[in-house]
Amino acid sequence: MKRIFITLAIVLTISSLALWQTVSQSKSCEQTAKELELRGIEIAQNFDKAGYGQFLSDDAVIIANNGEAFSKNQGIASLTRPTDLTSVSYATKDVNIRICGETNIVVIGKDITTIKEKGKKESTIQLYWFTRVYEKRRAQWQLIYSQLTDLAE
Repeated sequence: MKRIFITLAIVLTISSLALWQTVSQSKSCEQTAKELELRGIEIAQNFDKAGYGQFLSDDAVIIANNGEAFSKNQGIASLTRPTDLTSVSYATKDVNIRICGETNIVVIGKDITTIKEKGKKESTIQLYWFTRVYEKRRAQWQLIYSQLTDLAE
């Protein structure tokens, strides 16, 4: 259960600042993609249900690393801070913007989740491959698809 929660939180990572604003014509698509990824990370780290609700499209599909599919409402409902964790942090690396257009952005890369459990000295690091698809709808970028796959350590 904890792993599914972490997985869903990672999906947020997903991330992004441009959601609340219309992206200006002068802003590069790559910059927009970076802002979206950062916004997702911010939402995940703060367990921000309201932010997550606006970040995801109404028809969003989230595929967890265990293959389970979640809707927007299921994802929001599962976003709760576990009581047995001291901290959770998220990062991405090897990020590659595969498609970057006026209305769609596809980003792939690695998600790194660091979990610190209460009563344990060592943190646990979980690694995932991710694919995220953003779409510009009504002048706002939203996450429409996200899939995580376990990455062999």
